[in-house]
Amino acid sequence: MKMRKQSLYLGAIGLLLGLFSGYFYADYYNRTGTPSRPPTSSSGELPPNHPPISSISPEQIAAATKAAESQPNDFQAQMMAARLLYQADRLDEAATFYERAHRLQPDDYEAIVQLGNVHFDIGLNEFQRQQFDHSTQHFLEAAKWYERALQKNPNDVNVRTDYGLTYYYRRPQDLDRAIAEYRRSLQIQPQHAPTLANLTIALLERGDLDEARQTMAKLEQAAPRSELLARATYSFALTLIEQKNWDEASLMVAKLEQLAPGAPVIADLRRQIEAGRGSKIQPH
Repeated sequence: MKMRKQSLYLGAIGLLLGLFSGYFYADYYNRTGTPSRPPTSSSGELPPNHPPISSISPEQIAAATKAAESQPNDFQAQMMAARLLYQADRLDEAATFYERAHRLQPDDYEAIVQLGNVHFDIGLNEFQRQQFDHSTQHFLEAAKWYERALQKNPNDVNVRTDYGLTYYYRRPQDLDRAIAEYRRSLQIQPQHAPTLANLTIALLERGDLDEARQTMAKLEQAAPRSELLARATYSFALTLIEQKNWDEASLMVAKLEQLAPGAPVIADLRRQIEAGRGSKIQPH
């Protein structure tokens, strides 16, 4: 999935700012406000395919962008400036240089995928701000670039799953299409953990709990004791609480505590379960 700050994606998700405190790195998929069930991005801490996070100085960026501006026909110069700007989270500027690189070499696969990634990330930033009209525009633009990439390489599991995420995040949401794309990814790579995590969460949101259980069991095999599994487990616990399935919710929270011992969200989940059980009408 995307070469973005890790963000599986999940979706990173994802969208769990502060949820697990210091137990996990906060990834790109962070949402302010009440924690929700996020999709997750590719490898756990950062969304898929993001360049490694490193300390990039303003001087490095200035030198790269100056080189790209002074050599407008140099494809590699445009790509280098775009990569550094991307890693520095200067996404709009990164998009400009990726677009220039694409115009120079329209068939370059990395430039095509990165144009999808940068628009996805801009869309996710807008989504966090609840600017859903703007975010959807960028998710649609990201989907366009991912479609081009998949025409070249239909077996790219990361791109295929990120393509599915554009359907998850756009408004109106298209859960069925997102799930269909995740399933296509799993046909290629059945044990791809980020896709299994995203599929589990989408199935929960659609209300397909039995299939979500099966998918999470596969995730447990593919990525035991991972952040991806912790996020899926958290999502499952929330769903069970919403359904007032207190016993299974308690078991799911116990699993979560094994994955993220001491995470503050665990106490909150237990309070919800205890409050729910206490609200039952007691026999006289």
